[in-house]
Amino acid sequence: MKAIQVEKIIRKGKTFEAQIFLLFAAIGLGYLVGSFFISFIDASLQLSNFF
Repeated sequence: MKAIQVEKIIRKGKTFEAQIFLLFAAIGLGYLVGSFFISFIDASLQLSNFF
């Protein structure tokens, strides 16, 4: 999240809103990555049923 330069987008004096936005963006990204890994592990475990 630090690699994205949101300072260019955010207006001056809106730091609290920027922190809230980054918090929700990090939560959303974590949810997507976590659900991907869970579905990947589930699919790989189901592959053992075919062989």
